[in-house]
Amino acid sequence: MDKTNDHIEADKRLRSDYAEVFSGDAGTRVLNDLMRRCCMFEPTLDVNPSAMAFNDGRRSVLMGIIEMTNEDVSVAWLQRHRSNLQQQDNQQGI
Repeated sequence: MDKTNDHIEADKRLRSDYAEVFSGDAGTRVLNDLMRRCCMFEPTLDVNPSAMAFNDGRRSVLMGIIEMTNEDVSVAWLQRHRSNLQQQDNQQGI
């Protein structure tokens, strides 16, 4: 195999590893937690430019993880909110 094919195969393996890590119930819970912690659904704006850059960096890392898992952002968003709705229903005894 040439270097290009080696890089392609390594990328496929790495993407598969990400998908394996974030699949299943535990992976979904961790991804949901990362979405909350990394400003996925909140503005990253801040009057302090350093704080805003930090928040943008957190979001960027999360977007990279989502990209590597081959998950569409809309699917991840729906999973997060479905989980939140289920938790609210459980708390209310529905």
